[in-house]
Amino acid sequence: MSLTSKEQIINSFEVGENFAEIAALDGKPFPASASALEFSELIFFPRTLLLDVLRQYPDIAINMLISLAQHSRHLAGMIEELAFKDVPQRLATYFLKLSESQLGLPTQHRLPSNTVSLDLSKSQLATSLGTIPATLSRAFYRLSNDGLIAVNGPQLELLDRERLQKFSQSLTQSVG
Repeated sequence: MSLTSKEQIINSFEVGENFAEIAALDGKPFPASASALEFSELIFFPRTLLLDVLRQYPDIAINMLISLAQHSRHLAGMIEELAFKDVPQRLATYFLKLSESQLGLPTQHRLPSNTVSLDLSKSQLATSLGTIPATLSRAFYRLSNDGLIAVNGPQLELLDRERLQKFSQSLTQSVG
């Protein structure tokens, strides 16, 4: 959250994932805040205890470095999206990634491959894409009007995955 109350969602974490390692390592305040979207239990490791554990168990330190590298790649990708893509392109990219992540769900929870279920409210989605709800609504309309998606409440169908992929990566920002 900025001093002007503008908010940017940086990441959403799932069960078993860790975050805020950087603050534990360098001893400085974490540069972001976190809030749970549902009931959660968290484990906090004081800095001195964590550093002792890392010294004793190098495999844990290696896994933490891998996690930090993944977070760094995610942030670099986010900067690229915000700097070089317009909101409809960011939304298209989000739908494609969401579709891929939902393919990994157990069969009984999986939707047809071209159908995705939104995992965030539209307000949260707007914040995570670096925009406002009104602009997000226009992006939904554009993708729908261009025949790339069909919206049915919290579920949407990817009507033309190939065109959606091309659009998400295009420089001209036209669907064509």
